[in-house]
Amino acid sequence: MAKVESEEAAVRAELREKTAAREQAEIRAIQDARKSTSSAHLPQVVARMRKEADELKDSGDEEAAAAKLKEIQMIEQQVADVESEEAEPDLRKRVEDRAWKIAPGLLDDAARCTADEMQANIREMSAEVLGADAETHTLVYHFTELLSLDFILNTSSGTAGLRASLFGQLNGGLSVSLADPTALQWEQWAGNRFREKVGRDLWGEKWRKLLRVGNTASGEEVKKDGEDMDKIEYLLVLKVPKAMVADKRRVVPDRDNVYIIPRKELTPNENGYHYLTCDHIKKVYRLSNTEEEAEATKKEEVKLEEKVEQAVVQVRFGDTA
Repeated sequence: MAKVESEEAAVRAELREKTAAREQAEIRAIQDARKSTSSAHLPQVVARMRKEADELKDSGDEEAAAAKLKEIQMIEQQVADVESEEAEPDLRKRVEDRAWKIAPGLLDDAARCTADEMQANIREMSAEVLGADAETHTLVYHFTELLSLDFILNTSSGTAGLRASLFGQLNGGLSVSLADPTALQWEQWAGNRFREKVGRDLWGEKWRKLLRVGNTASGEEVKKDGEDMDKIEYLLVLKVPKAMVADKRRVVPDRDNVYIIPRKELTPNENGYHYLTCDHIKKVYRLSNTEEEAEATKKEEVKLEEKVEQAVVQVRFGDTA
């Protein structure tokens, strides 16, 4: 009897944990629905960027601060241009349409993938994308958020592609990951184990900004979503010549998976920036899908509720078999 009661308590504890996870997933789904409507979350993005510009100015880096303010102006202008069109007001839908125009099947929702499924997906995709070019080309990866992806895929804007920074690590350039999601400990729904690994390997000391409410791999409770949580919502798979990422001096110190592609390797634009053009983008994975996560978690919660009921019957009436 004691063993049955212990099992019941364990199931109840798991149920409480799953219920909390489902509630958080539903909250995130509502937030995602709000932000994907046009550019409703732009003020928050701009506010964050202005804060970064102020920090750069306070540190004495006037040139980098000015570049950040110029970046804000360009984003605001791009949004204004988009909104002046009779475009689809749903930002996520617009991104899906733009991805399809570049290549049917370019965008793949991989959030539901287990670790094994993601590994198989990456293996199959890599073989298909590299093909006969495997000796001369390689794949690198770039994490981004919804609004930035909208700009990246906007081939009619004249600024499509991934833009290199003017300043920053190793004097600026385009930051890419040399590691794929499986090497970064992929977890279904882009859970905190994955987020912590990505953060520590790619973000460095600011890794906690990627975490979301829940627990870390070590069991530490995270009570608030990190301000950069959305920055790994999408993953771009980029096919580039091996020579483009062969200079060991462009690997960020103490971050072996971060490579900064110098601006000279990229395509210049009339606005003064350099871009890795969209033809290098071979796949776009959506890594976080809060709506599907909430639905899946709810189903798991129901199953646990049934297990609790079965345990209660066993405690009260014993094994009826």
